[in-house]
Amino acid sequence: MKIIYVEKYNFSKEQLLQFGFREEAEKLIYRKEILDSSFFIEIVFVNSQLLIEVYDIEFDEIYSLFSVDSAVGETVQNIREHVEKLLSSILGLADESGKISSEIIDYCNNKYGENHVNPFKKHPDILAFLNEKNKWYALFLDIDYSKLNKNTDITTKVKILNVKYPTDKILDIIDNKNIFPAYHMNKKHWISIVLDRNIKFETIKELIDISLSLIHI
Repeated sequence: MKIIYVEKYNFSKEQLLQFGFREEAEKLIYRKEILDSSFFIEIVFVNSQLLIEVYDIEFDEIYSLFSVDSAVGETVQNIREHVEKLLSSILGLADESGKISSEIIDYCNNKYGENHVNPFKKHPDILAFLNEKNKWYALFLDIDYSKLNKNTDITTKVKILNVKYPTDKILDIIDNKNIFPAYHMNKKHWISIVLDRNIKFETIKELIDISLSLIHI
């Protein structure tokens, strides 16, 4: 069995039921047959966890190789791909990053002017916000959540915003839930904010303002 901790994703019961989960014994359970009905995936949502198991239909038993990380072979690889795709769809139910991103762009444009660029042609998802001297004060990018949180099995992408923050206060603001040491930037001066419904937009705006003020120093 694989256990995915999803406490940072605020799923609603209605969202999961609409996706295809069924309520059984006070749990929400999703089942799907794969690989020409040779196996089925069972996902149980309970206590902010997704419990994932794969069953061999012909032998009516758990397909144990799915839970063995070192297991190789075409069948187990195909099963993992099906599970990963399904997991990505489920986690996507709680994704509000697109809406938050638009609000951030509008906020920066209206308050500080429309000065942002795509600094890397090979990565069009990365967006840098510049001050009047063309120095970065914020950076949008999409990364695997596991690159921020090393203690998770979640590998889906999340949108983050990197901003500058006072060096002597960085350890106080990092909670390893929505605010992490900066990804791909100097961790002594920058932090990464995971953009989802668990962080207030007012907080994001305050952090952007602080970042811009530090760029001027």
